[in-house]
Amino acid sequence: MDVLTVKNILYHSFDHELALECQPDLRIATNSLELLSLLYWLKIFSNKLKRLFSRRSTRITREIALDSSGKRSSVYFMLPENIRQIIKRILPYDDKIGWYPYARKAALKMCRSKDYNLIMTSLGPYTPALVAAKISDQTGISLLIDYRDHWTMNPYEGFLTPLHRWLATKAEKAILSKAVCITTVSKTMCQELRSFSGKTRLHNKVFLLYNGFDESDFLKPHKQSGLEKNKMTGCYTGNFFQQRTPYYFCEAVKKLLIGHSEIAQKVLFRFVGNFHRDSQSILTADELSQIVELIPQVEHSKAISIMLESDFLLLFIPSCDGQGVLTSKIFEYIRSEKPILAMIPERSEAASIIRSTASHLICDPENIDRIEESLLSAINGSFIAPQAPDRVELVNSFSRQAQTLRLHNIIMERIYA
Repeated sequence: MDVLTVKNILYHSFDHELALECQPDLRIATNSLELLSLLYWLKIFSNKLKRLFSRRSTRITREIALDSSGKRSSVYFMLPENIRQIIKRILPYDDKIGWYPYARKAALKMCRSKDYNLIMTSLGPYTPALVAAKISDQTGISLLIDYRDHWTMNPYEGFLTPLHRWLATKAEKAILSKAVCITTVSKTMCQELRSFSGKTRLHNKVFLLYNGFDESDFLKPHKQSGLEKNKMTGCYTGNFFQQRTPYYFCEAVKKLLIGHSEIAQKVLFRFVGNFHRDSQSILTADELSQIVELIPQVEHSKAISIMLESDFLLLFIPSCDGQGVLTSKIFEYIRSEKPILAMIPERSEAASIIRSTASHLICDPENIDRIEESLLSAINGSFIAPQAPDRVELVNSFSRQAQTLRLHNIIMERIYA
């Protein structure tokens, strides 16, 4: 399998350890033109000017060195949420559209040098799907679209103008019509895509393919994370964005501390990931300084280690996400066999899977009183046992090995039948 991707332009998360594990036959990385990347270079240029005209040259040189060593994401995280959303939505389709001409040229070159049987792309972002559909149209190679997230039906993807929405809807319908196979990460997304309006006949080519977990991550010996653990620990791994926020959780913790101040000496909540300025300001409130710890993004294996060292795990899915959002961490949480405090829609697909497979507490994600009650129960170890009689078999069905076998069978059915 050959992979076409983008060079390190500007992104918020990096995992060099995972990159070493994923070694395709051929990996081609192209340039891209992105607005956030432009902000990065403007910052570098500004710092260079300051170095020339300011006496504080030593400190400024250090700032430039940090950025040049890979910490470009500081530009991304320093922007307020509303500004980042405008930047993301100002261009048609998405903010990665500047990759399109580079990717299309590289993909055509690849197709002329080798005979491919299938073009696969995963979205979002959505520009790769535009590239893949165009190359499929030009070469006649079958197209498989993988939906990790919805596009025009995505609750987070607001559109700057009606024209932006119209362009995206038209492009999505064309891409779905062209694809010979479509995979999605939840049953709800399958149903929603199958009922997608227009002339796209999707009922017989949309398949469920969970994100799953990698069994090898949990079988290999785990080094101690190096973090001191002298308290009961609740852990969250991942990021926050838009309505997926730690606000309600933090308000519940503050409320809990008013009546149970001793908890601050006994419990620690660890948040592992890269957090935007808005989320950081919520998590670092003075009232939470003794009970909340922020850990910058770590390699995936270390994140698993921190997860396995925790007493219970935290999960956040806001009500606006609807019934079908299944974040990839759910399956690693389940495989860890740690209890889960899930602040998610109580009738969602995620809630159904967690109830069947993990010790759990599930509560309304925006109800501060209910979160406080659940927090107290979690601290006291009062979790509800998993309900599926065949829990082990069900958990194993979510492994990436099982899901890869399913993908193989889907491809053989749709492409080679």
